[in-house]
Amino acid sequence: MSGGQASAEAELEIAAADLKRWESLIARDAASRQSWEQAVRTHRSAEARLAMMRARLEVADSQRDEAIIRAPFTGRLGHLLAEKGQVIASGQTVGD
Repeated sequence: MSGGQASAEAELEIAAADLKRWESLIARDAASRQSWEQAVRTHRSAEARLAMMRARLEVADSQRDEAIIRAPFTGRLGHLLAEKGQVIASGQTVGD
């Protein structure tokens, strides 16, 4: 879990607790509807931020997986044709 995702999860937890408190107050006519609506918006915003952080993490995982070169067989390379950090095309020969 990334730091951003952990932060977003904490924000959502706080927003959910706040929303629950506001709903309790609204049920007893002890708070304004405007304050409750703001709590609803804050909760939805926290949900959206968490979803965005999870999507970013998923994209980063996918990009990392695509950046790894895997050989179709075991063995050693005699001559390396690419250097660490070099951008290569799919199917490009990187060693022989």
